[in-house]
Amino acid sequence: MLTMELGINELDKVQGEFATLSGKYKHPKKMLDEIGVYMLSSIKRNFQDGGRPVAWEPSKRATADAIKGHNPKTLIDTRRLIKSITAESYPTYLELGTMVPYAAVHNYGIDKTVPVKAHVRVLKKVKGREAEKKIQVKAHTMHMKEAKREYMLIQDPEDWNVINKIAEDYLDIP
Repeated sequence: MLTMELGINELDKVQGEFATLSGKYKHPKKMLDEIGVYMLSSIKRNFQDGGRPVAWEPSKRATADAIKGHNPKTLIDTRRLIKSITAESYPTYLELGTMVPYAAVHNYGIDKTVPVKAHVRVLKKVKGREAEKKIQVKAHTMHMKEAKREYMLIQDPEDWNVINKIAEDYLDIP
């Protein structure tokens, strides 16, 4: 699971002297709902743009697609990851995240050797023909290397400016 939280205390830091206490926001959950909708659109834009503010290193699949003349897009082959990202607001914080197991690997990158348990591999094709063959695979290690492609982030200053504007609209100043 990969999550990112944005709480009332973080908004207070952005708002500075206008809102030093979390109690100064009227309808904080509604405000966080609105920020969540905005942040989901910002995260989706990261996928559409292939990384912001700096473009991601293209995946091997995207590079192969480009060579074939197809539209190369990194991290959106099946769209499972982008569709899985949700926003949930609570009375004092907003949580953005996904339950996709490989989400953190893509967001933070990885370069390490990991153990692989013994398992059964099922082959659907054997020597070019349709067939089902089960092979027992022994426990072993595998080196994983995946470039960092950060999509779960608050763009500075773009997102902070919008978040600040939304928060200002909810300030309860007499």
